[in-house]
Amino acid sequence: MGAHPGAPSGLVPPTPEAESLDQLIAADPEQMLGRETAVAYGNSLPFLAKVLAAGAPLSLQVHPTREQAAAGFAAEEAAALDRTAPERNYRDDNHKPEMIFALTPFEALCGFREPDEAARVFRTAVRAVQAGGAEVPELLTWAVSELSSGHDAADRLQSVFRAIISDGEDVREAVRLTAGALAGSDPENLEPFAKELSTAADLNAYYPEDPGVLLSLLLNRASLQPGEAVFLPAGNVHAYLSGLGIEVMASSDNVLRGGLTPKHVDVAELLKTVDFRPVDIPLLSAVHTQMGQELYRPPFGEFQLQRIELEQRASDAGEDIHPLRQCPAPTFRCCRTAPPS
Repeated sequence: MGAHPGAPSGLVPPTPEAESLDQLIAADPEQMLGRETAVAYGNSLPFLAKVLAAGAPLSLQVHPTREQAAAGFAAEEAAALDRTAPERNYRDDNHKPEMIFALTPFEALCGFREPDEAARVFRTAVRAVQAGGAEVPELLTWAVSELSSGHDAADRLQSVFRAIISDGEDVREAVRLTAGALAGSDPENLEPFAKELSTAADLNAYYPEDPGVLLSLLLNRASLQPGEAVFLPAGNVHAYLSGLGIEVMASSDNVLRGGLTPKHVDVAELLKTVDFRPVDIPLLSAVHTQMGQELYRPPFGEFQLQRIELEQRASDAGEDIHPLRQCPAPTFRCCRTAPPS
């Protein structure tokens, strides 16, 4: 849902002036957006929203900063690269920070874990390969050594990420042997990283011999319960694995993929945009206001999410029980019936 020129929401029914949301906004920006939003965001709706249902793992990806997006978009425009071309990286000049709010249990990868912990994950994978009787790929033993070398944390993570994303035959062989060993392992023997290593085996079933299978072991493994949320700033490598949620993001279609996909992967451009600093899982807690609002406010100016739970009694009576209607900014409203208790 949104007004991005690449795929604006349609109007049902259309008006005499417009068939899509971007056209409707262009006809009277201040009326549609409010003066403050219209001035701040150049008469454009600043966000997109999705009801995202990940029935299978989605691609490993990262989004650029506003400055990177502007420079990349200008360069591809100057090169006359068609905006719909599969090899195009920048389809607009905006950044794309985002958040996901879980409606069901939701699984994801997001941001780099500490390299010493990543070394322990890879070391456990090495033991699984050894237990299966196969020769341990040199890439795995080198990754363990590099991640535990004591150098700058971001440098260690970048070095291993760069080696894996290179996607040579040695990488594919390492993925094949590692994923096969993990798939045949007793989960108890993979503790305390059974979830991370089982995820890698599962990913290989969807994307055989893809570098993203091993890259996943460098990342935080997040499990959200309904009502929990994470936010993802520029440079955060992430992938949504399964679940239903509300995804909100700045109005952009700029995605640089790093694996787990048959789509175009531009390794050189990807490496320019990734933030290799380790981070905790970027959980986003709700803020409760004096007006009874439950707000999720990521550190981005383009959007926030508000959760409202209506009591059956009040909704049946048609009572005005919430100040949402007084919101001065443009809003999308998604209604969901309560799941059976």
